Amino acid sequence: MEDYVQDVFGWKGLRLCGYVRRYRMRSDGEEWQSDTTTIFISSLRYEEVSPGGVSGGIRRHWSVENGVFRVRDVSYDEDRLHSRKIAYHLSQIRNGAMTLIRRAGFKYIPDGWRYFSARSEKGIELLLGMSW
Repeated sequence: MEDYVQDVFGWKGLRLCGYVRRYRMRSDGEEWQSDTTTIFISSLRYEEVSPGGVSGGIRRHWSVENGVFRVRDVSYDEDRLHSRKIAYHLSQIRNGAMTLIRRAGFKYIPDGWRYFSARSEKGIELLLGMSW
């Protein structure tokens, strides 16, 4: 199977694939809200992983998705912007801004924007690495 997938699809190193079925319940626990199935692929061998390891990896993937990409899309409206030639550089600047805002202790990016917009000297200090 491993050779077939590598030859046909060009996925070098693919050794494991599977699916995870998730259920989400209402907070009162009365009825199911949703049932989703997610398919995953990995370069790990099945002997090297456990169900807990697979679910942890999927959770880590979604923490990156929700913590970075969703924030860039929702807060910075990045999917709507059409700056194709400089998009990579703008996304790096946004990532840097998000990192600085989070290091300053803000849980939500717009809260950091408001704070630093009202106190521009604090933003300069943050950029220069000074304590504030």
